[in-house]
Amino acid sequence: MSRSTPSSLRPPAALALATALAIAVGAGAQEGRDAGLGAQLKRAVPGTKSAATVQTVSERAGYLEGWVVSGEEGQLRYLFPDTPTCRRLLQPEASLTWADQGTYGELRDAAGDHCDPIGTLTLQEWRRSRRNARTGIDGPMRPRAQARYQLIHSDEEFAFLRGRFPLTGAVGVVGGYDIVAVVRNAPECENVLGRKTASMEYLERPPYLVLISNGRCPIRGLAMPPPPRREDG
Repeated sequence: MSRSTPSSLRPPAALALATALAIAVGAGAQEGRDAGLGAQLKRAVPGTKSAATVQTVSERAGYLEGWVVSGEEGQLRYLFPDTPTCRRLLQPEASLTWADQGTYGELRDAAGDHCDPIGTLTLQEWRRSRRNARTGIDGPMRPRAQARYQLIHSDEEFAFLRGRFPLTGAVGVVGGYDIVAVVRNAPECENVLGRKTASMEYLERPPYLVLISNGRCPIRGLAMPPPPRREDG
């Protein structure tokens, strides 16, 4: 009768096959992760460019408001400074080049003139498109802070609040100590609009930033304060 060989002394054929299968599966999974990471890193690289089209343009609260469609960003609603250059570039159906520069990006025409957004009214979608962008928060972050503000504009859709919103860095927008937060002019924000202070909370999922005052009022947009309008000449 032959004696059984201990498993540690057997020819490693089965072990080799199992190892090869594990390596193949792991390599496939890693390749998938690398592909996904590559796509994310491509989006995060500053200077990435794509064709962009302006859909509509209007005036709101001292800004030029425009819907812009680009291959990198998708369809987003931006606020631009009301300057002669931006008025010239931001024409409906205008074909421009989008570049991932600065906080909100940059639009250029064929001649190289550019108009840079200074805010967005589609904060949730904008933040999702920039999911790998570095935030302005270093280390453990306080989930809540006190916001102080004053109402500077309201219309049928939005209310614009200018003041101190300390947690904007959590979504990658610096300058929260003098910034404009945009909320819906709706019952959900009635208590916030009736005050000059509110608790501000950051969430790791949409709507990301909310103001709290006997209810939750999502922040729909962020922008730099509108600069004085410049005329030609």
